[in-house]
Amino acid sequence: MLNFDLIIVSMKRIGGRGSARRSGRANGVLAALALFMALAFSCPALAELSKGTMQVGLSTHYLWPQMDVSEFEPNYDWGLVFHYWLNRTTTIMVGFEQLEFDAPFEVDGEDEGLSFSTGVLELGIRYQARVDLWAKPYFEAGIGYHTWTIDPGADFLDSRTGGRIAYFAGTGLAVQLGYSFAAGVNLRYLYMPMSDAIEREAVSTGGGGYLVEEDPLENPGFLSAGVEIVWRFK
Repeated sequence: MLNFDLIIVSMKRIGGRGSARRSGRANGVLAALALFMALAFSCPALAELSKGTMQVGLSTHYLWPQMDVSEFEPNYDWGLVFHYWLNRTTTIMVGFEQLEFDAPFEVDGEDEGLSFSTGVLELGIRYQARVDLWAKPYFEAGIGYHTWTIDPGADFLDSRTGGRIAYFAGTGLAVQLGYSFAAGVNLRYLYMPMSDAIEREAVSTGGGGYLVEEDPLENPGFLSAGVEIVWRFK
């Protein structure tokens, strides 16, 4: 018999230092993933999907920014996903993710609030192992195109936009919930090559001018843990 209380208590110890709010949200996601995996490996398998099956659904992730910009705290994203099954183990997947992060930007001591947002259109392959388990492990990888916007929030600075190729890879567990629905949990890494900067502080120099201090925003990556729910329509 699995001790779920022990699993949840153990996951609460993960997360290291940081604010209590950030640690609590992250540990909640990890505890949910641990519980899902414990249940997954203790239940019987259901029927497999076949060639030509199509699924569409929603996804959400809790993201940990992997970059030198410490002002970006972990946050949630949302997304859409589509799967076309080539056979019983492999799908072509098309998805979209929307990521948003806020950071402080002080102008003469007042926080104007800088925002960074990016939308990622993704195309990839997912391989799902044929195992006699209720939850089936899978691996996925692909490329995408991301467009980003940096809005400093100050009147004297313009927002900036750009776009480049992105890359992702991940692993997870998928569960078929009867004929029409499926759900899963996953760990992913999203890498977005780009070269820009974010403003940290601005000080007025008189005459409408400002001295602006910036941090480079180079090739950010995002480690995420998330869930996906899809509906079979063919």
